[in-house]
Amino acid sequence: MSTTLLKQEDMKKENQYAVVAREAYLNIIDKQMSFVNAWETAALKNITSKESRKKLCPMHTFLGFCESGDLEGIKGTHTSDNINYQYAKYASAEWKKDETVSGVEMWKKVYVKFRRAAGHQGQLDVVLGLRKFLK
Repeated sequence: MSTTLLKQEDMKKENQYAVVAREAYLNIIDKQMSFVNAWETAALKNITSKESRKKLCPMHTFLGFCESGDLEGIKGTHTSDNINYQYAKYASAEWKKDETVSGVEMWKKVYVKFRRAAGHQGQLDVVLGLRKFLK
C-alpha cells in the first residue's frame, strides 16, 4: 500500500497506536520477541499515558494480525476471533480495494458491516501502522 492510503486530514500526525504497531512488528522480526512483549515494549517506549498503554482494542488488533499470520515474516498460529481484529481485517481488505478512503469513512464502513462497532478505539490506527507489512 502507498501513503495515498491516508487522506490529508489523516496525515497531520501519525497516531501513537500506528507507531506502536509498527515498532512491535519490528520487535518480533528483529528481536524475536513474543507478540505481547513486543507490543508492551513498543507501547512503553512510545505512549506516555499509562491508560493509553493499557488500552486493549489496539493491542488485540495487533495480536490478531500476528496470530492469524497476516503479517509478512510471522507464521500464524490460529485465526483470531477477537472482534477488534475482525474490524481491522475487514478495514484492511477494504483499503486494498480503495486506498483513498479516509479513516473516518472507513470506520463508517466497519460500523455498517458489523453493526456493533460503537466507536473507533485505535483498531484502524494499527492497520495504518502495519499496512506495508500486511500480506
